[in-house]
Amino acid sequence: MGKIYSGMDTNFEESGSTKELTNFLDTLKDIGDWVGERHDIKFRDEEIKRIYNILRKHINKNVLLVGDYGSGKRSVVEGYCQYLVDRDDNEMVFKLDFAEILKIATNPVEFDKIVGDIFFIASNEDVFNMTINIDNIGMLLNSNIYGNAGHSFINKMIKYINEYDVKILATATHREMKDIEDFFPAFLDYFTVIKLKDLTVEESSSIIFDLKEMYEDEFGLLLPDDFNDTICINADRYIKDKAMPGKAENLLDEACSYLNSKYNDNEDIKHLLTEINEKKLCLEDLLNSNDMDGATNISEEIVDIELKIEEIKSNREKIKVSNLDLLEALGSILGVRMSKLDKDQTAFLKEMPIVIKENVIGQDETVDRVVKNIRRNRLGLRKTNHSAGNFIFIGSTGVGKTHLAKQLAKYLYGSEEEMLRFDMSEFQAEIDVAKLLGSAPGYVGYKESGLLVKGLDKKAECVILFDEIEKAHPRVYDVLLQLLDEGFITGSDGKKRDATKCLIIFTSNIGVRSAKEMSSPLGFTSDVNKKKDQRKEDIIRKALNKRFSPEFLNRLDGICYFNSLDKETLTKILYKELNEMNENIKSITGKEVKITKSVEEWLLDKVESEDNGARPIIRMLQQDIEEEIANLYVEEDPIVMSEDDILNVDLVDDEIKIL
Repeated sequence: MGKIYSGMDTNFEESGSTKELTNFLDTLKDIGDWVGERHDIKFRDEEIKRIYNILRKHINKNVLLVGDYGSGKRSVVEGYCQYLVDRDDNEMVFKLDFAEILKIATNPVEFDKIVGDIFFIASNEDVFNMTINIDNIGMLLNSNIYGNAGHSFINKMIKYINEYDVKILATATHREMKDIEDFFPAFLDYFTVIKLKDLTVEESSSIIFDLKEMYEDEFGLLLPDDFNDTICINADRYIKDKAMPGKAENLLDEACSYLNSKYNDNEDIKHLLTEINEKKLCLEDLLNSNDMDGATNISEEIVDIELKIEEIKSNREKIKVSNLDLLEALGSILGVRMSKLDKDQTAFLKEMPIVIKENVIGQDETVDRVVKNIRRNRLGLRKTNHSAGNFIFIGSTGVGKTHLAKQLAKYLYGSEEEMLRFDMSEFQAEIDVAKLLGSAPGYVGYKESGLLVKGLDKKAECVILFDEIEKAHPRVYDVLLQLLDEGFITGSDGKKRDATKCLIIFTSNIGVRSAKEMSSPLGFTSDVNKKKDQRKEDIIRKALNKRFSPEFLNRLDGICYFNSLDKETLTKILYKELNEMNENIKSITGKEVKITKSVEEWLLDKVESEDNGARPIIRMLQQDIEEEIANLYVEEDPIVMSEDDILNVDLVDDEIKIL
């Protein structure tokens, strides 16, 4: 364990367990100087001064510092120690290693004695002016980690807080804080809670910039001048399970390691590292055979090799890293396209409608409307607390509503899998709201996150798709108002989940049947006059107003009407799906499928007769062509095994045949 502060008065009883306390208490006093050498503790002056004042109160001189991982709890404690040094204050701060106590204590009696000694000395101001620092104190209440020992320690601590002037500076995450509130509420009666505010991207960027020289020296790199902005913007955007600035520094660390591996792949260092591994194996054999002289010699050789590696690293020329290099590293780490990571989103947004329309055929008007809204939001021309867009897609089955949502997820967030999809037919009862947010206190499943809350914990940037929204209970619509208006949702645990980077889409076919009955085909196509289009939109609008409240509809950025699919559009979709099918077939058989005009007409006639949009095209290609080719391939039919590069598909006696 650590050391006792060198300036401490040691004129006290040094026998027994009191002397052994040096194994459990790790001073933070000297770290103040080390922190100053690394970088100043920025933007936490208010919290540090408040800690100083609270620890000098008359009673309950205890602080609970609450913040998520990466928020800087450790830095604040270190900053407090530096503050003491700056004020020439003789207070000492000791970090308590609870795990070390458990290693030493062989039974509950010895555990109680050690804990008692610790708090007794901490309360003896004649010997010490000491504050005890306990990291992640909420973990002591977790029976899966420490069992009853953690509870025993907390009870003993509260006893000494009551009886003596023990000063505690503890830290906890928000989740640990919730556990304390639920299982040990009396604990909070003795502590003043200080919740660390999340640092902004700008504040974090300033902190990360101060690390530039350290990381450049460590990894042999020359980072671009604005590396800190790129790191912080993308850490804030894509990493949601940790807080700033910690997650930004972790991202910078991994990015530098990635770039170091790419550009500083030194063969001499590789050779020396291999040599070290070989010598370590040799060292292990010598230790097992009790050859201490040989082990000592090998250890000295390993140290010499390590010094050589450090010398090579210090003498190497630093590699200048470009912005593209940094974006490549971040793209690899975060699993996101480089163009999406660039601070300049202009090119990314400019290409968006072109790429989307290549994959979503026949819905150009809807695509343009959605893209315009997303461009506005992405460029910051919106209120701060708002999602990336709120839309409801209206249209009959098979016209591309869900397909457009998938393509938006792929383009904006990197993959079609970056989607939270909810079938709203599963939320037809009022009680089903709990499935989204989690159960209320007193109900089964309390403290378990709902599907939407849990999904946002894992994917803070994604498309949230509520499929067939009209089938959900009206109470669900009320719950979603906060999500649509403010860009966040509050779970049953009381914690807010950020959805400001999410694109929220509802799909529905409400009113479509009534509009279809008015005339055929369903409107919104270019060959129907504008008056009929307007009439059909009015019918659907009335159906929407009847089903949804004005509060819900007014929070939508757009109501998007999907065109019915005419024959020209269906033909384009047919050949698009055929090309995708050919990629799979060619990878297995080495051949491509070509269909005749008669097959094309036969397929399109069947699709139009079913009146189910484009879905029958995919089904027919799978059943009539893919399945037949699979059978021929398994049976090693000469048609598939021939040297021809083409598999011709024709219509024979009103049936599709592979020729």
